[in-house]
Amino acid sequence: MEYLQHDFGVTPVFIRPGGGEFSPSWVNHTGCIAAQLGFGLTRLATPYYLGRDRVIALGPVPQIGWAYDKQLSPTEVPWTVDGPVFLAFHDRDVAMDKSAVERLLSEIGGGVRFMTAAEYCAYLHAEIEPGTAEADKVSLVLNYDDHYCQYFASHASAWTLHLSDETRNSWKAPEKQTVIIPKGLGRHVVRAGAGGVVVQPAKISSSLDN
Repeated sequence: MEYLQHDFGVTPVFIRPGGGEFSPSWVNHTGCIAAQLGFGLTRLATPYYLGRDRVIALGPVPQIGWAYDKQLSPTEVPWTVDGPVFLAFHDRDVAMDKSAVERLLSEIGGGVRFMTAAEYCAYLHAEIEPGTAEADKVSLVLNYDDHYCQYFASHASAWTLHLSDETRNSWKAPEKQTVIIPKGLGRHVVRAGAGGVVVQPAKISSSLDN
């Protein structure tokens, strides 16, 4: 971790144990040890959320493998609304065919949202809580800490706000609304009402890049 911080100026929040090895034992649980070291996410197949207070297996998140001499069609990808699909391959594939990754992305096709492990970790570790109660508004607070959510220091984030039928009819608003949070860490306040959605960014933001 110190070498990565020194060479790249970032603190890693995702770890994949070497060779895919993973111990689920109580004493030597890989996820618990990684959490104690400050990682926020581990493994690809059945990844683990790593927090300061708990370790949780994220069952619905699938993983598939790929190689430079293999074709992959969109129908082979196990898409899910529960989380991203981890697509794994090796540096050897790039060494064998420098155009392989470009071909892979073309085969998957357009309309696909790609994210890094750091971004996924940031979404998982974002803290959401109710804001100040208001009669005609919904108020939420998004807290982005400077460790697990470091990706959001230099990147905006997007959330989908779902309204109940009663609220939607009262406000004459759509059931789903996309809320864009500008880049920056700290406490962001989201207020939604009949007039739309207003985001109050955190007063203190970081320039940390990842």
